[in-house]
Amino acid sequence: MAPRLAPLMAPLMAPMISCPLRFVAGHSHVRAFRVLDNHSVAYEAGNYLNTVGFASFSYPPNASNASSSASSNFEYRNIDANQVSMASVAGLNSTTPLLTAAGAALQAEIVRVAATLGLNDVLGCAPRTYGTYLPWSSAESLWRLWMQEVTTQAALGSNASRIVVQSTGALRYDLFSGPVTRNDIWTMCPFADRYWRVASNVNGVDLRMILSSLGAGPGSLGGTTRRRARALQSGALPAYAATSAPVDGRMYAANRPADALLTPCWPVIATWIATLAPRELWGDL
Repeated sequence: MAPRLAPLMAPLMAPMISCPLRFVAGHSHVRAFRVLDNHSVAYEAGNYLNTVGFASFSYPPNASNASSSASSNFEYRNIDANQVSMASVAGLNSTTPLLTAAGAALQAEIVRVAATLGLNDVLGCAPRTYGTYLPWSSAESLWRLWMQEVTTQAALGSNASRIVVQSTGALRYDLFSGPVTRNDIWTMCPFADRYWRVASNVNGVDLRMILSSLGAGPGSLGGTTRRRARALQSGALPAYAATSAPVDGRMYAANRPADALLTPCWPVIATWIATLAPRELWGDL
């Protein structure tokens, strides 16, 4: 967040010297607060409407004589964007007062359309909640589940000679414990993406260099040139994730049919969940 604001700070601060700057940032997909210098701070409130950000700060009449630091007079709060949190912030004991007549009508229409589209169909049952931005090393990491379990088994058939590389912007929401519906999967992965075979007979050494240049890697941050910050926890995910680490000397995607991986992503996880529902990863409903 801070490096992107530097080009804005220089021309603003030059003529005003110590005028306090308060940046309300966006598009970095993070919950973050940064002290940029003695007079400037930046605040960003999450992504995909998962956060309502509240900020409060004073603005001294004579900013150049203000003795307080930039951070001392700037307060903020990240509020989870759900009814329970909104009711709590408003000092209510329940969410009932928040529901208006128009809101109730819209809610009923959403439920009706969801039922018509089959979005409430249960596909499986998750034993735990998987977080989109948790570190890869965590057992609750959604990206670890997606790449090392779902994609490796369902898309690659557990064939070690194949590797899938995918942008970590593809999964947009956590997968919560309990029954998993079609709507949960669309919410988690709302894109009509496909798997594409881009090369065959690639040496592991070359593949490792390519992944490094992309900042990709299974279970690690990979290169340092491109990183995607996690929205809710500290740290970062790689810009791209890979299903496995290339082995030097091994040939990858050898002699594959041209259309082997031209498969939409969404059915992969839906099929995988349905297949493994009664087994170890997914408990019975």
